Amino acid sequence: MRVPDVVGLRETDATARLEAAGFVVRVVKEWTNDPEFKNLVGYQSDPAGSRVPDGTRITVTVMKWRNKN
Repeated sequence: MRVPDVVGLRETDATARLEAAGFVVRVVKEWTNDPEFKNLVGYQSDPAGSRVPDGTRITVTVMKWRNKN
């Protein structure tokens, strides 16, 4: 199966897209200082377009914004 590109999507949209494609999703959170990336997927464990077996676990990293001011 080809891995869809979910970078830049909201967590719920990314999870839904990956699960619909037959993948298992693991979500991790990571802090960012850039509010533009708040609650968006910043990384995915397998690159978009790569071929992996059905049921592979894909880890998505959702960026959480930390206001340092």
